Amino acid sequence: MNKRAKKQDLAEKPQSVLAAALRYLDRRGYTAAELREKLLARGADAEAVEAAIARLIELRYLNERELVSQRIRSRKEFSRHGRSFVRQELLRRGADADTVAELLEEQYPAEDEHAIVRALLQKELPKLPAGAEWQERQKFAARFTRRMAAKGFSMGAIRNALNDFYAGEESFGDELLQDED
Repeated sequence: MNKRAKKQDLAEKPQSVLAAALRYLDRRGYTAAELREKLLARGADAEAVEAAIARLIELRYLNERELVSQRIRSRKEFSRHGRSFVRQELLRRGADADTVAELLEEQYPAEDEHAIVRALLQKELPKLPAGAEWQERQKFAARFTRRMAAKGFSMGAIRNALNDFYAGEESFGDELLQDED
């Protein structure tokens, strides 16, 4: 069977839509929007897809709230990404914006993000030579800021961690943020 034929394999088998959805969910968690898109791309009838999704929700095989909760925990604890990154990833996957916002507030408060950035800074500090000059410390902080921003951490959390580290030196974090704009 070639790829094009396989892609449309559900067009003439509406009874197979639920089975196909279950096979997808067996591999990994999907949002309803992702699952809908996959099934429609395979030629399934829109009514059959909606019926399958409703049945999966009824059977609790498809639980978007739990999926969002698991992804937040995973990104926070294991891959160490910031709230912004997690929010965008979940919204890109089609998760409900209100659910994402609510669960982020519950499971990933701003204080946790600040603590993670501080811990990541402590982990990076051995890369900074002892007795480094101001300019070298500034470059280190700029690199750290770019990496943390790319991981979705807020500039406030990054600035606070740097200011804690550079305590006593004139507004290091504010100066850094001005350079980044």
